[in-house]
Amino acid sequence: ALPILLQSERGNGTQHVLDIGCGTSDLGFGLYRDSPHPVHISCVDFSPVAIVSMQDHFVASGVAPLNPGSKLNFREADATDLNHVGPHTFHMVLDKGTSDALLQSMEGASKAGKMLSECLRVLRPGGSLLQFSDEDPDARISFLEQTFTSSASMAYVKVQDLGTVGGIQYYAYVLTVPPKADC
Repeated sequence: ALPILLQSERGNGTQHVLDIGCGTSDLGFGLYRDSPHPVHISCVDFSPVAIVSMQDHFVASGVAPLNPGSKLNFREADATDLNHVGPHTFHMVLDKGTSDALLQSMEGASKAGKMLSECLRVLRPGGSLLQFSDEDPDARISFLEQTFTSSASMAYVKVQDLGTVGGIQYYAYVLTVPPKADC
């Protein structure tokens, strides 16, 4: 996520990042720790156990960010209803498997579509949603395109092959909201 965040940086301002469905992953924590630029990272998950675990881990680690202007916080929230977040709040949203889990749920594409719409709603113009997934690009891009045509949001999609780990192929899907001039 750090290389993409650095590529998307506009000026020297603080980058606001949402790690959606963070669970007990260290993705947000690692970005906070390693970013040379100031980042404010909000890690959210619907599991109060995961949030408490991450808060405890963060406090116990005593790790200071590379950039003293960086901040990290954790909050219990539903990825399909981010009513506590205003529109156009974040430069980047990170999704490390949350959409995959929702697509496998009983409500499937409907629930994952709600999450995607919420992610696009909270992104600033020019902001990016970064999804990490093992889902084949043919299936994922089709889902993303269907979601875009059924909502008021639009985004550009890029796919990057991340390689194989343990016999499983992984991809990064980068969805970028057009800058205001393109809307």
